[in-house]
Amino acid sequence: MIIQYPLPEEAELIVKKGDKIDFSTCLFENNQIEKIEINIAAKLSVNPKKIFHYLKKLVGEEIKKDDILAIKEGFFSSKKFLSPVDGIITEINHDQGSIIIKTNSDKKEKYLSIFKGTVDNIEKNFLKIKLNKGQSFSVKNKSDEFGGEIFIYNNQLFYNLKTEDVEEKIIISESLSSFEQIKLEALGVKSFVTLKSLPENTDLKSVLLKNIDDLKKITKEKFSYCSYIKNSDMIYFYD
Repeated sequence: MIIQYPLPEEAELIVKKGDKIDFSTCLFENNQIEKIEINIAAKLSVNPKKIFHYLKKLVGEEIKKDDILAIKEGFFSSKKFLSPVDGIITEINHDQGSIIIKTNSDKKEKYLSIFKGTVDNIEKNFLKIKLNKGQSFSVKNKSDEFGGEIFIYNNQLFYNLKTEDVEEKIIISESLSSFEQIKLEALGVKSFVTLKSLPENTDLKSVLLKNIDDLKKITKEKFSYCSYIKNSDMIYFYD
């Protein structure tokens, strides 16, 4: 099975064609995004509610380092404030007299693979990843991406579960009670794939399978891994 995995435009690839990858493999790096807040009113000693009179840049504008962000004109002199960074103005707060600039940091953010397989090919906007025998199934909600080893759960296993059984694994189950969900999260599970909605709010990533027959097939086939690409309509189960 070949999967097309989308890449961000500015991704710096770490892998190459033919590489074996798993959930500890760094696929690519990106500059981290930082948000810098600057109190323009304080810099220019003006009323915060009147900073629009002094600003030379608006929300959404791209700016370069040393561009004039604001200027206060006086009778004999003017006071300017220059941008300390390249970036984009994302917010102007006229209660505090501040602006927020979104900028790329020098720090690199590493993105680990959500698949276990082989890099089959590298295209302009995506990787082609070859997986062992598997199948895709429809989901009925969206989530951030995740991937890893799966654990087929049923409530008969509940009282005998240990951390080492489920830690960093993806729970596959028709449904969970509140008590079951809370205990599984305490044991360190990674994500949930269920047929019915989780009873408790969670910070973990989760998707809902569309069909009960798909859950039956997943259970019968005893796949080893599953992976979900961010905001996709499908989830992939494979060996």
